[in-house]
Amino acid sequence: MASSISPDGAPLRFHKLVRSLVLVVTLWLLAVFLISSSTWMLGNSSYRTVLLYLPVYLLVAFVCITGIRVGISIARFPNVPHEAAMLRDDFKRARNALREKGIPCDE
Repeated sequence: MASSISPDGAPLRFHKLVRSLVLVVTLWLLAVFLISSSTWMLGNSSYRTVLLYLPVYLLVAFVCITGIRVGISIARFPNVPHEAAMLRDDFKRARNALREKGIPCDE
């Protein structure tokens, strides 16, 4: 069987995510079935309500955590002066190459 995994491991991460999602959904459906079929919890509908809205709570928590992680990553964005100097040199070389071909290039 040929492997469809790329060198960067992206499909592997995708498959891991899908497996985790299937596991969570299966456990959630099992819990909903057990809560709805059990007789000792039928009088208390708060368990059922919380359990039915659990995916929404998890999604909101996931969005909040992801937003915090993105915000922290943006706040701690690395300043790389060496790369900036290399990029300026690339721009200078590109402008010179355009000028040699007779294309006007503004600084």
